[in-house]
Amino acid sequence: MPLYPTSFFIPSSTTIPFLMEDTYIRGGWHCVADDAARDALPAGARKAGMRMYVASTGFTWTLVGTNLTAWVRVADGAVRNTYVYTPTAAILAGSSVNFTLASGKSAFILKAELTHPSITLECHTTSARNDTNPYKFVSYAGHLIDDGSSVLDDASQQFNRRFAIVSNLESTVSTNTYWKVINNNTASITPTVTIVYLPLEQ
Repeated sequence: MPLYPTSFFIPSSTTIPFLMEDTYIRGGWHCVADDAARDALPAGARKAGMRMYVASTGFTWTLVGTNLTAWVRVADGAVRNTYVYTPTAAILAGSSVNFTLASGKSAFILKAELTHPSITLECHTTSARNDTNPYKFVSYAGHLIDDGSSVLDDASQQFNRRFAIVSNLESTVSTNTYWKVINNNTASITPTVTIVYLPLEQ
């Protein structure tokens, strides 16, 4: 049963100048040592929207949904970030792999770089990855960084907007954007993707 205090709480000793450890608070902000400690938070202490800072990685997480089991990484606001992705196995010719980036609900893509030509890099607004017009960059020999330009069929060069905005548009908005790497080569390859982004909306 709840207690109803009629005055302020104060520490009983200056040697312990705090009233409560965050471990014993329901919801709010918690600081833990690692991901295992985050996942071990008792169900009774969980609350939608609470934040958890993990010291071993420097990442902050929030609880979303109604089952209070889905920790979603909170993007670092107002600081540009670099994300490097390499698939665990080679991508077969004509095949693709997916990865998810905790870029924030919306973000500026400042740089997208691939290590191989004939790769299509896409960013979609939902985990279904079925946008009709996703962010797209197609690499070719001598053009492995998206600078907003492309070569047309007549060999002329077209210059478009250099930087892109990506966003999460799921019905329950999360801080993730959903990426696809497509191998257009005739052989299997293991490309590396480097994305530099600036979170706009956490």
